[in-house]
Amino acid sequence: FANHIRSGDYLDRRYDSALPDRAPLPRPDLRMMQRPIGPVAVFGASNFPLAFSTAGGDTAAALAAGCPVVVKGHSAHPGTGEIVAQAVAAAVEKCGLHKGVFSLIQGGKRDVGTALVQHPLIKAVGFTGSLGGGRALFDLC
Repeated sequence: FANHIRSGDYLDRRYDSALPDRAPLPRPDLRMMQRPIGPVAVFGASNFPLAFSTAGGDTAAALAAGCPVVVKGHSAHPGTGEIVAQAVAAAVEKCGLHKGVFSLIQGGKRDVGTALVQHPLIKAVGFTGSLGGGRALFDLC
């Protein structure tokens, strides 16, 4: 992800020159650049807590795209989630990022996840898990 960010490829910049003589209508100058969308909720997986959970691919991808992340830790491994979150917080501080760019919330009940997904500031949800869990999140969205 770091190389992807440094190269600027995540911006997917595109530039199409104007075609004033195009038929049936001229085309104006077109420029496109991807931008972060806002806070992303990430749901930690029950298995592989280091690969798919607190600092897994969904979290890394959202951060790499410039989006803040709120991770909903999985109740199967709250201690591991806290330890990994502390490591992420240390990296955020060392890199001079705003401390609000990453947070972890815990809670085994569904109302915590429901409140997170339906919060008006959350713009996307990352989830790796079961079809039932994914369907429940889809329905909430």
